[in-house]
Amino acid sequence: MGTWGHFAFDNDDAADWLAEIEKMEQPVSQIDAMNEVFSTLRIEALAGDIDVGTAATAVAAAEVVANDLGQPRVLDAKVFDLELALKVNAEVLGRARGALVLVQSEVSELAELWEEADDAAAWRASIADLDARLIKAAETHDLDAAFQPVEITSEDELGADVQEVYDEMHAAFERLADQNKVDPSVEVLRHLARKIHVLHSDVTHMRHAVLGRLDDLTARIDLLEKRKQ
Repeated sequence: MGTWGHFAFDNDDAADWLAEIEKMEQPVSQIDAMNEVFSTLRIEALAGDIDVGTAATAVAAAEVVANDLGQPRVLDAKVFDLELALKVNAEVLGRARGALVLVQSEVSELAELWEEADDAAAWRASIADLDARLIKAAETHDLDAAFQPVEITSEDELGADVQEVYDEMHAAFERLADQNKVDPSVEVLRHLARKIHVLHSDVTHMRHAVLGRLDDLTARIDLLEKRKQ
């Protein structure tokens, strides 16, 4: 990731993503793009490895939410120009705040990279400031700053079992490789096992994506029902 500062848009991933959503003509498309970022972040967090680009884009999306609700980082200058009709509600705000927690977690590659830098404290301070502005935005617009969408809580027991088997196979292949250094079939089997493991990861990722979308839909229905009461 190309980074030139610790604020939300001071990196290539965030800048590229912002350029893409600015091209979208409909505000609903921009909201969908933000929700897609937050969903991807959740899925990667469940998998135990948040990609640095995903995390950086999620921070940018959270900054978009703050800006749209009248809480930009620089009060006298907009960082970007989006449609004023963006419909940011408690659900989106809750997703933004939840994203800031995940990007600072131990499974976040972005947090890991910043911890190795000299100005890690400045980056965490910028995240804290963004979260504070989201809370302020919630107060101003009478939104629930503590709102969080439904999370995926079911344990992936099959995934754990597959990973355990793969780890055992990998250890066995290493022993075989040491004992049969000139046997090409060992490397063929090792390569096949890696491909099967990648396939399982892809299927698991897809399943989490479907479950995540269903949970998001449930959360939206619940929010609409609360508003009607």
